[in-house]
Amino acid sequence: MAQEAIRYVAILRPAKWKISKDNAHAIELPWSKGTYLSEQRQRKLRDRFLAIEKGDEGALLSFLNETGVWQRWKRIVPVAEFWQHQTTLAFLLTNRKPKEHTETRVWTENKLSNVLTESLYIRSIYRAPWLKLPATIEFGVDETRGALYLSVWRDRFHKAEFRYCARVDCADHGAFKVPFEVTRRDKEYCSQYCAHLVSLRKKRARKQRRP
Repeated sequence: MAQEAIRYVAILRPAKWKISKDNAHAIELPWSKGTYLSEQRQRKLRDRFLAIEKGDEGALLSFLNETGVWQRWKRIVPVAEFWQHQTTLAFLLTNRKPKEHTETRVWTENKLSNVLTESLYIRSIYRAPWLKLPATIEFGVDETRGALYLSVWRDRFHKAEFRYCARVDCADHGAFKVPFEVTRRDKEYCSQYCAHLVSLRKKRARKQRRP
């Protein structure tokens, strides 16, 4: 019996970017051959994007120049659109709505579907019989925006859970920064260090309250 396989692919295509003089738009310059991203690298890409501070056009420009094409067929992108994608991705991952995110949950869910519909391509890969490999249908994206949303879709498909560190001043995973994956339902802190630090703070606070 013939075998079939499905694989999901994300590709980053190189491009150079510049910010317009009024800081309102990011403008993409011509691009070329791309680089395949593993599922783990897609997550790292997403974390890097979410870690950019809102309003930091320099960090955004650096990210864009390194990752390349943001959206196929769209060469000029309003800067505000990148910040909206940040809050949308964060909301999709954590189910916690950032205060800057003015859209509803239904709009946010539809955004995930719409971006993937726009960015996904489908390709059939034939394998010669003597290779003993299955014929493959490839669902892929070849833009940064699509890779970010594909990473969210895959995590949701695998029922991965994400949340913010309960240590409010956690530099990496604090509230509305970069969420971390929850490996246990009762896990509140991103690391043992954060959990220990909060425990010490609580002990000190109790000592100070004693007469």
